[in-house]
Amino acid sequence: QQQQQQQQQQQQQQDEKGQTQLEQDTNQKQSIVATGRVLLLTTTDYEKGNDQDKEKESTSTPSDHHTIITAVLGRIAVSSGYRGQGLGSRVVRALEGVAKSKGATRATLTPHHYLEQFYSKLGYRLCEGGKDLIHVNEYCQLIRMEKEV
Repeated sequence: QQQQQQQQQQQQQQDEKGQTQLEQDTNQKQSIVATGRVLLLTTTDYEKGNDQDKEKESTSTPSDHHTIITAVLGRIAVSSGYRGQGLGSRVVRALEGVAKSKGATRATLTPHHYLEQFYSKLGYRLCEGGKDLIHVNEYCQLIRMEKEV
């Protein structure tokens, strides 16, 4: 009986250690180290031609136009302790993958100006007029970039 009690105590200690480890692992898994979001904008492009086509614009059918889906990426961030490990690139590629799977043909973003080189390496280019800074305040200056996906 004493041996059985010792085994139960040992098992209880192991269970407690396991529970503590599980709690630590769970806490670590709940930490968000990288994030981002993608919004999909849908626009309709009506084909325009001669005067007869202009009359059809008011009664256009789906065959008269096509839908353009643009992905707007934003709020992409990596916790400071995890930067330089490729997580930002992985987040951007994952967001682009979601956008492409939903039919997007182009992705746009408005990053801080000092991130231009980072996004250029991922295939983004300045939009026409994109080099013009969007001056929010002295600490926040943004640029517009885009990419075909």
